[in-house]
Amino acid sequence: MKAFILAAGLGTRLRPYTEHTPKPLFPVGGRPLIDRLIHQLEDNGFKDIAINLHHLAGQVEHYINQQDYQARITLLHEPEILGTGGGIKNLGAFWTDTPLLVINGDIFTDIDLRAAWENHLDSGCPATLVVHDRAEFNTVTVTNDNHILSFVDRTSAENKASCLAFTGIQVIEREFIDFCPDHSFFSSISVYQAMIDAGRKVKAYPVRNHRWEDIGSPDRYLTTVSELLTRDAFKAAFDRLPEKKPLVTRLQGDGSDRVWSRITDGADSLVAVSHGIRSTTAVCESDAFINIGRHLHRRGLPVPELYAADPFAGLAILEDLGDRHLQDAVLALDSTAARIRLYQKVIDTLVTLSREGAVGFNPAWPYQTQTYNREVILQNECAYFVEAFLHLERGYEDVTFNDLREEFELLADRTLANGVIGFMHRDFQSRNIMLRGEQCVVIDFQGGRLGPVQYDLASLLIDPYVRFTPEVQAALRDYGLDRIQAVTGDDRQKIQRGYVHCSLTRNLQILGAFGFLSRKKNKPGFAAYIPTAVAGLKLNLAVPEADHFPKLREVVERL
Repeated sequence: MKAFILAAGLGTRLRPYTEHTPKPLFPVGGRPLIDRLIHQLEDNGFKDIAINLHHLAGQVEHYINQQDYQARITLLHEPEILGTGGGIKNLGAFWTDTPLLVINGDIFTDIDLRAAWENHLDSGCPATLVVHDRAEFNTVTVTNDNHILSFVDRTSAENKASCLAFTGIQVIEREFIDFCPDHSFFSSISVYQAMIDAGRKVKAYPVRNHRWEDIGSPDRYLTTVSELLTRDAFKAAFDRLPEKKPLVTRLQGDGSDRVWSRITDGADSLVAVSHGIRSTTAVCESDAFINIGRHLHRRGLPVPELYAADPFAGLAILEDLGDRHLQDAVLALDSTAARIRLYQKVIDTLVTLSREGAVGFNPAWPYQTQTYNREVILQNECAYFVEAFLHLERGYEDVTFNDLREEFELLADRTLANGVIGFMHRDFQSRNIMLRGEQCVVIDFQGGRLGPVQYDLASLLIDPYVRFTPEVQAALRDYGLDRIQAVTGDDRQKIQRGYVHCSLTRNLQILGAFGFLSRKKNKPGFAAYIPTAVAGLKLNLAVPEADHFPKLREVVERL
């Protein structure tokens, strides 16, 4: 039994993702689609399989050559794309006598391929097309005795025919070649229409109660991967598969472009996050989220458990922590003492996260920079503040980065010189901490890397979403610095100097982010927190350690 996988397409509908990864290598359920198709054909008894290749053919060839398939694999390179019909005509010596099963390389299905083959053998027809009812694709008119009339819009179908969709699976005889045109590029559909026009019967093999997905577009690809991941996640989390199609409810996001959803099946629920399909071969945000999240969970740290993930599709499904953020919890408390006690617990979590998260941390996991370094401070915090806040938000075009460069460089150097290095979350604020009962659970750790623990402490205490008074900030700051010293043994004055400078760099980053999100991303809700962040920056620049930054202080006083 011989089969041919059509895999030479450019993947146009999947651009820009196919610019670095050919469609046959798109993973589905953790395995490249081409691998799934080959194994499916092998399981159905096919011993010889041909695959045509064109776009990024070398990547597909390299992958296949690394596998140990039972079937004999023949790879056919098409210097110019020949179309579905031209690809079949180009098979040459691979196909000389027996029937041939042809399958599109961009479908995910559990259709019984052997049954389709055997149905064709019993038909006496030169071709059998596997069809099914899919309203969005129904363009094949089929008679009541399962023969194909034509390939047209369903509005053209006659009363004696039903309209179905071609699955991309077909079994053909060598007679197919007799109806091929002389030119090289053409579709197989045109050949079948030529057969019908010549009076030859083309058989339809309708199938039902099966799975079939066309993954040739981003939405369809993500839908397919998400459904498979959901099954895996429910099995891992609850030791069962979903009993029915789960209810997916969109959750409100925050500053990022990621999409969060809650997946509910009966009494059980999980949370899914979509970062988008991988757009680069470099480490991307979904890689960092998955790898760092798994590392922190292995270390026994309070982060949500990740049950299933596909870094290429940018999808991850994890434990549902509910909807109670630290921001909501602390604002609901009616006494300062209660707020301080709650935040002391959070600070304890922060210090443990920094120390234990650094153990075994792989610097290759972060997707921006391996560590919190001078470049991050100057570009992602100082320049971000100038461009996204001073220029974009406030219109202060007269102030440039170069005007403040010397002070920014000094700020960066002093921040790093006084840093107590551990795992650094880099966005450790009240919206990224959930409360599960009395336990603090940390989320949104994808920006993590090695860096100063004082930065996360500053992120927590100068958080504009909560707005502590200077007195409460000072009390919590001292508690945090004491905890850092007790755990690390570092010099207390060094720890405090690092905190002062991290407070400044974090404050610059906050204002840059609020300017960008409110102006560029059209999220005006963030603008409401700008006055608090500005007041915090003025306060942080008023301490003696900030006397080294007179130009920055002067600019901020204008705000």
